[in-house]
Amino acid sequence: MGKTAPTPEEIRVTLNDEAPLKRRYAMELCIGRKDIALEVVYLGLEDTDEAVRSYALITCAKRDDVALDTILKFVDDEDPCIRQAALFACQWRKDTPLELLGRCLGDDDATIRLFAMGACIGREDVPPDFIRKGMSDEDERVRYAAFIASLPIRGSMKAKP
Repeated sequence: MGKTAPTPEEIRVTLNDEAPLKRRYAMELCIGRKDIALEVVYLGLEDTDEAVRSYALITCAKRDDVALDTILKFVDDEDPCIRQAALFACQWRKDTPLELLGRCLGDDDATIRLFAMGACIGREDVPPDFIRKGMSDEDERVRYAAFIASLPIRGSMKAKP
């Protein structure tokens, strides 16, 4: 028989542990859970360990109760894993500024470009230049995401009867 998932309180206690591996594991267990309090997520975002912060940002991805500004302050982090996790979280946020997505589409890191293009998917306000830039990207994943992101734009360009 398998173990049951730790309770939110057990996770909170573990996030205060001195061992980074325990904190990483605890924050990883928060991903996708709706019963984790927002203060626990913020505790992870303030952690000194980059993996804990990264997992905390991924936890923010599908949570409506996390302010976009909270996620955006990690987009320019010096650690590429933190930047990637922040852009990953932005993929579910339709209020991510287009200016930021455009800047990230010019990033040297292909994963940053992929997640920026992923954040464009389903948005009808994406400029065609973003799609063109993504379609000509050297990374196949970015090109594919650009194609998917172009679908709403293509649909809105159809001739009206």
